[in-house]
Amino acid sequence: MLCNVYEPPIDILCKGCWKKYKSLAEGNCNAASLNYDFPVRRAWVWSDRNDYFINKIIYNLKGGHSPKVFGKLGLLILQQITFDYYQNREIVFVPAPSVKVKKNHALHLARALSEVTGCKYKDILTDINSYKKQKKLNKNDRFKKQYKVKQKIKWSSNQQIVFVDDVITTGATARAAYAALGSPRNFEVWVLAERLNFRVQQRNIGSLLG
Repeated sequence: MLCNVYEPPIDILCKGCWKKYKSLAEGNCNAASLNYDFPVRRAWVWSDRNDYFINKIIYNLKGGHSPKVFGKLGLLILQQITFDYYQNREIVFVPAPSVKVKKNHALHLARALSEVTGCKYKDILTDINSYKKQKKLNKNDRFKKQYKVKQKIKWSSNQQIVFVDDVITTGATARAAYAALGSPRNFEVWVLAERLNFRVQQRNIGSLLG
């Protein structure tokens, strides 16, 4: 659990904590973020106001947890999406790749979304710089991030490709996935959190530098 208060636990979160995280998620997903070149749907908008709560759960997930946790987190996204928008489209979830498969929370989240919706997921991306962890890359290297596909795949016009990750900040990871997947016509990103405070800091630094 995250709060250290004893209640019947649901893996890493007590009932009180789940209620808190659900309230933080309300109303975020249907209004897709327009900060990127593609629609981004997220459970949480990560800002200074809720930094403690979002930071806590994201970094707890880094250690790897049971599928039950990711299933519940996936529901935070799904419960807020109007699926009429995806009528006549076949949704395919594609997780962000990770160096450590057992701790690839994007893969666990994509699997959970697949199980809940009955849609397919395809673990087909691999990181060209897989020998380096993202946190060890400098800013320029992150923007140059590149993925490749494990096998060639042709998308049909009625397929909705959904790239799944835990957090989106600059969008570099999602853009790398979009390019590696062949720039599919229908492409979206679903994440647990969109980190707005990081984007604001980047804009402020840019304006100071002229």
